[in-house]
Amino acid sequence: MKRVGGGACSTVQARTKELLAFPVRIAHRAGSLLQTEKLASLGPAPRRLAHEIQNPRQLRQHFLGLFGRIDRRTNEVLKSSALADKVRERFDELTHLP
Repeated sequence: MKRVGGGACSTVQARTKELLAFPVRIAHRAGSLLQTEKLASLGPAPRRLAHEIQNPRQLRQHFLGLFGRIDRRTNEVLKSSALADKVRERFDELTHLP
């Protein structure tokens, strides 16, 4: 009997390993697909939230912009109201921390 060369044996082993890992890959992809379908059934809000979670830089920029708008609107209200200067100074100290 002839012995099979090392190259063929390693090829068979690699292919066997690949085929054994296939069901795991299929199960993982099925889970991902199921999660995607669940999110899609809920509508666009969870999809946007999931996207924002995956992109933390955009999330930070969004909230910084939101807080900036809130700060500007609060300052406009404070300027138009008859609050004492001391209260206005304290508010500025709290909102403009270094």
